[in-house]
Amino acid sequence: MEEFIHTLADQRQVRIVLDEDGNEIRVFTYPAGERIGNFTFRCIEQASPLEQDEHRLINAYLEGLGGAYLRCGIGRKCLQLAMEELGWMVTVAENDGRRREDGGHQTGDAPSFIRQMREEQLIA
Repeated sequence: MEEFIHTLADQRQVRIVLDEDGNEIRVFTYPAGERIGNFTFRCIEQASPLEQDEHRLINAYLEGLGGAYLRCGIGRKCLQLAMEELGWMVTVAENDGRRREDGGHQTGDAPSFIRQMREEQLIA
């Protein structure tokens, strides 16, 4: 597990924990350690060893602590770390309005967040 301290624009700090084996990124306040939320992924192995495995984002929850840490750039930072530190190619299921058993459907702010992250090339 790797940990990173990230400073937000308003100078608050968060601790981001990368759990490659558990396919999860967890976010906590720093230094207090209160849980803000997590990003959960499902690894989709490719048939060819020449192709990179996908890490499908199936849950993005940063609404802990009453949503006090929403729209602060934490989601972007989590995806950057997934790509840069873990080497993951992050994907998402298409937003077709269907509810998925694995939680990979998009709700709330997810469609606009995903659109922005695709433009920034943090989601394939």
